[in-house]
Amino acid sequence: MTALDKLSQIIPPDQALANKALSVALQQITNIAFMNLPQLAQAVSNVQTNYGLPLITAQTSAVSPAAANAVVNAIGKGTGPNGTVTINDSMGTVAGVVSANAMANTVSIVSTMDLSNLTGIYNDMTSTADGTYGPPTGPIIIPTGAAAGTYDNLIAAFGGQESSGNTGGPGLIPATTTTVIPDIISAYPTQTANLNTNWNNMSTQLSRETAIQLSASVSFANLTPNSTSSIYSFVLSLPSYGQDTAAGGSAQFIQAVADKNTIGGQAIIATMRQGQSNINSTGISTSNNIPVEPASPPPQANLLPAQYPYPQPIVT
Repeated sequence: MTALDKLSQIIPPDQALANKALSVALQQITNIAFMNLPQLAQAVSNVQTNYGLPLITAQTSAVSPAAANAVVNAIGKGTGPNGTVTINDSMGTVAGVVSANAMANTVSIVSTMDLSNLTGIYNDMTSTADGTYGPPTGPIIIPTGAAAGTYDNLIAAFGGQESSGNTGGPGLIPATTTTVIPDIISAYPTQTANLNTNWNNMSTQLSRETAIQLSASVSFANLTPNSTSSIYSFVLSLPSYGQDTAAGGSAQFIQAVADKNTIGGQAIIATMRQGQSNINSTGISTSNNIPVEPASPPPQANLLPAQYPYPQPIVT
């Protein structure tokens, strides 16, 4: 029989239910179980109300949607729940977040395309710049390819007629943007779209990281390198970092950047796994103290005597 059932036998059921509701509501007050009635009465008598604040009392939610949206738009730039910022959002690129898959996909996609014309014109740019096709003052002769022609000078070879008035050829840059690249897009529309998606994803990730770092006033260039206190603090915190197993959290980030081919990198991961094991919850105590071989006591300092009987004369 519950307390409500018992109380219903003593007082009217509606009063018993009201008392039960009041009891449940009061139990939401932190530490109320440790308060006596005078303490509770004093606390209740000092409660301030929202009298005279009609806009506040008219609220139907803890935070108005307009206020919540304003905060989210200002600082909720992360990919976590409700726009929260994860470690991957702030510096995920060093761990290969987005970029690793994007680069792998790019290499795979490019391998399915014939980019010989693009490679050829980039080689022509290199040969033009290093003087293989002629001195900077001209004449410069590009023998084949989309930009083939004889140009008066280096500016004409790269910019073509638009930049120099020279009519010897279209120029390397115009030929690339108006002929070579459009031809590739036309021949490989699906691959081109996928490549653009990969690069846009990387750009978005980098832009997000920059914005979040600026918002947090983080400047990696101004951090103190080789800070012993910071290094030891990081190492001692590894077990707790290991417990943050959420996507984009500490464990995922640190595991990604740790060099798993070295004992140091593997030790980092092992230490985080110790935190994930969380054997303290089972009642087994843990210790970070490293056992050492018993050592001889250190030599003792020659201090002033302080035990009775005092030596004569007393040293002052």
